[in-house]
Amino acid sequence: MFKLAFKLPIIEIARDIFAKEKPLETVKNIDINRYQGVWHSVYEFPAWFQVGCRCTKAEYVVKNDRNIEVKNSCLRNGKLKESVAVAWPITEGDNSKLYVKFKNPFKGKYYIISLDADYRYALVGTPNRHYLWMLSREKEIDDNTFNSFKNKAQELGFDTSRLTKVDQTCSER
Repeated sequence: MFKLAFKLPIIEIARDIFAKEKPLETVKNIDINRYQGVWHSVYEFPAWFQVGCRCTKAEYVVKNDRNIEVKNSCLRNGKLKESVAVAWPITEGDNSKLYVKFKNPFKGKYYIISLDADYRYALVGTPNRHYLWMLSREKEIDDNTFNSFKNKAQELGFDTSRLTKVDQTCSER
């Protein structure tokens, strides 16, 4: 008999594989060189692969004209957990819609829905509306940005009642 902790990811993975996608409006003309760097996940939909995480962040590094390295990390039970992926545009010339692959053969979609002019805050989600992240270059988001992102997500069909604040209280790592 499997433990509940093992069943939950299987259910979530199956849900994602068979989920219906709907068109999702994204930001136009992303400068991927400005987007690269460290982003902290300040609010997010709880995801099975982030259970027990705090101090969640991602670092994006442009590797060449097509590929971006994605280094996700968090603290779980006091230990640093990391995973590395590769991302690339779904459609050539559109950096706002990316495929992200952590392990073969599965890949996910990563859509940049909103981005401030200074590349300090980003709203990212998936077209099946199962995942949503509010990202910041700092470990917090001001109320105006939070409300703007929340309203945008609601307009696009995300259930924002699922948003959870990520514990970012940790010493630098």
